Amino acid sequence: MRWGHSVKILMVAMPWQGLDTPSSALGILGPCVRQNAVDWTVDELYANLRWAEHLMLETNGSVTSADYQNVASQVFHGVGDWVFTPALYDVDGYRVDEFSAFLTQRSIDPLIPVEMQKHARGFIRNLAADIAAAAPDVVGFTSTFMQNVPSLALARELKRIAPEIRTVLGGSNCDGPQGPALHRNFVQLDFVISGEGERALPALLNRIAGGAGVVDIPGLSWRDDGRTVTNPPAKAALPFAVVPAPDYDTYFHALENSAVRHHIRPMTVLETSRGCWWGERHQCTFCGLNGSNIDFRSKAPERIANEVRSLAERYQVLDLIMVDNILDMNYLNTAMPQLAALDCDLRIHYEIKSNMTRDQLSSLRAAKVLFVQPGIESLSSHVLRLMDKGVSAAHNVRMLRDSEDLGLNVTWNILYGFPGETEEDYRTLLRKFATLEHLQPPTGAWRIALERFSPHFEDPQQGFMFRRPAEIYDFIYQVPHDELYDLVYLSTPARLESRGR
Repeated sequence: MRWGHSVKILMVAMPWQGLDTPSSALGILGPCVRQNAVDWTVDELYANLRWAEHLMLETNGSVTSADYQNVASQVFHGVGDWVFTPALYDVDGYRVDEFSAFLTQRSIDPLIPVEMQKHARGFIRNLAADIAAAAPDVVGFTSTFMQNVPSLALARELKRIAPEIRTVLGGSNCDGPQGPALHRNFVQLDFVISGEGERALPALLNRIAGGAGVVDIPGLSWRDDGRTVTNPPAKAALPFAVVPAPDYDTYFHALENSAVRHHIRPMTVLETSRGCWWGERHQCTFCGLNGSNIDFRSKAPERIANEVRSLAERYQVLDLIMVDNILDMNYLNTAMPQLAALDCDLRIHYEIKSNMTRDQLSSLRAAKVLFVQPGIESLSSHVLRLMDKGVSAAHNVRMLRDSEDLGLNVTWNILYGFPGETEEDYRTLLRKFATLEHLQPPTGAWRIALERFSPHFEDPQQGFMFRRPAEIYDFIYQVPHDELYDLVYLSTPARLESRGR
């Protein structure tokens, strides 16, 4: 550490952050550090864009940005993590034949992922050399879904060539027991933050700069004589008032200078709430997206229109994704009229509940919300009760009908695999489809995953008494089996294993 001098953190968005959206985590944490760790300068690196550029260059354009986006969507098959395993383990290739067979069995063409894997180690080495040359004091990684292995690979290479650089990992992949497990099993991580980082990261940086202890930083994993110590989590959820408006300057500057810019239609992202007000009362049995903190908090409504306008004007982008898990219904009478009054042709995406009335949907449409994800996971009332969705099939059909009438684009799918469902549930569903061909179709039908933090995962009495880490992790991690249980997000119910899954 350069005592007595300004200190610098580089925050990195690794693959497989989407190419068309900035990182919400970087956009929020950058202002938090600048406001609350004033001795630190903040740089940001969109390594996901660098990776897409690298692939295009190394393959003479045969691997495209569309291929990147396709792999980025293969979350439940772990494709993106597997691609970077050679960089993590410093080998030329890693379990290529076995994983190719795994993907082929699931009707996924392994050709592009196999080609990508050939270039991962060289990319990580080049990226680490560039970062080390800039000499940051700390490199911070945000990890969601398939960003674990790319982040771990880069942290490992940085420690090899520049061991003085401190490394910090945070994000939803570190929530609950996952963060301590990552810290225990990967020595290239100096610190792991579990839980919300808006306060924890600036506090950690201030301790590092001042040479002070870190025992009072909630949710932090650190080492004492080589042994992982994990501080207790925060006692309460973070008030939304302390979450700043996001700053995406670095992303849009990087995109403007990127070789993939002509293939990308960028969107902005904004977080107006955290948690789930429905889940606080009746958490959907299959859903673990809110992690260990489901407490619902929302942004003051008077902030929203101002921040939306600011994003549109600053970045000249009209497509906006609200990354909330669910719309705050109070916004229908507060924030939505203010959004409706904005004189710009926005295209906003929100996640909503499927029992909203036609009048409520009309207020969203007037507020320039054109895309909704209403959580329609079935058109069977029986299966919806098994999910604890709090809606019926009639609610979901009405949502599809009213959305069609109002010009709302609906993203929905069918989930199956619930304990207690019957064959007749799905025969009835097929008969319903024949009468609904005039409405927007589902994107597909998917067997449920056993997600950490979901009631299915937490309560064996829900029907999944025996489980193991999902099969995808056998192709990704080299950690003891008992550690893998704590480290991963997805598990496989024993009853699925018996079917070859």
